[in-house]
Amino acid sequence: MAPGAFLPLACTANLVKNLAAVSASTTRAPIYKTFARTNNLADVSSKVLGCQCESLRKCVGPVIASLKTPISPITRHDSRSS
Repeated sequence: MAPGAFLPLACTANLVKNLAAVSASTTRAPIYKTFARTNNLADVSSKVLGCQCESLRKCVGPVIASLKTPISPITRHDSRSS
């Protein structure tokens, strides 16, 4: 692609990501309120947060495991030397 367009594209992507985060956080409480049956908004919120933490663990776990795994050097067998 065009290297000169990297900074404007990165800024636009960051702006859109933050707008999505703001809109998600402002609509979260009314949506959770519809799930709450007997004024138990805290229970509903905690269960959803638990699911989000589980998803985060599933994504971050393999990354940490791959970083901690030692990298062994690749050795090539040269057929000419034998």
